[in-house]
Amino acid sequence: MGAITLLTATTFPRGLKKRCLFTVWCILLLSLLAACEGEQTNPGAASGSKKPIGQSAGQMSLKVTKLQERLQALLEPIQYKYVPKGKYDIFQPFIKTTIQQSTAPSGPKVCATALECMDVGQLTLVAIVKRADKSYMAMAEDASGVGYPIWLGTKIGYKKGVVTDIKEDRVIIREEGQDVRGRNISVERVLFLHPEGK
Repeated sequence: MGAITLLTATTFPRGLKKRCLFTVWCILLLSLLAACEGEQTNPGAASGSKKPIGQSAGQMSLKVTKLQERLQALLEPIQYKYVPKGKYDIFQPFIKTTIQQSTAPSGPKVCATALECMDVGQLTLVAIVKRADKSYMAMAEDASGVGYPIWLGTKIGYKKGVVTDIKEDRVIIREEGQDVRGRNISVERVLFLHPEGK
C-alpha cells in the first residue's frame, strides 16, 4: 500500500498519472489471477468434487493475454507532434501595425551652399552683430573652424532649415521633419551664443 501512495503523491505529466495507476492495478489483478489460477489447477484436492465457479482456465488465460496486450499498449511512449495550424503564435505582437516608408530623402542630393549640407548641430554660434538698420546678423563656424555668415532667411541644414529669427543671444531655425507616424511637422532648433549659460 505504501508503493501505491508513493505513486499517487508524486507529480506526473498530464494523463501519465492515470496510466501509471491503471498499470499498477493491472499488475495487481494479473498477480491475483495467477494466484487463483494456481489454486484452480487442483480443485479436487481441497474440496473434493466441487467444480470451478464461472469460467474455465482457457477463458481466464485469454483474458490475461488481452490484459497484457492492453498493458503493453498503455506503456508505449507517447509520440507527440506539434501542429501550429489554428494556434496563436506567442512570438507575434498583439497589435499589428504597418510602417509607412518615408518618401523624403535623408539628405539633399545637391547642396546650393555648404550650410545646406550640414546638420544644425554641427554648427557653433560664435558672434551676433547688430547692424545699422537694427537688424541682426550672426556668424557660425563648423568643427574645422570655417566661418559662415547667417542672415534672416538663410538656409541651414539638410532638413530644409531656414533661419526665422536672430536675437541678441540666439538664432532660431525652423526645419521640416517627420514624426514617428510619418506625418510632416516643422521643428524649431535654436543655436545659442553662449550654450553653457542658456
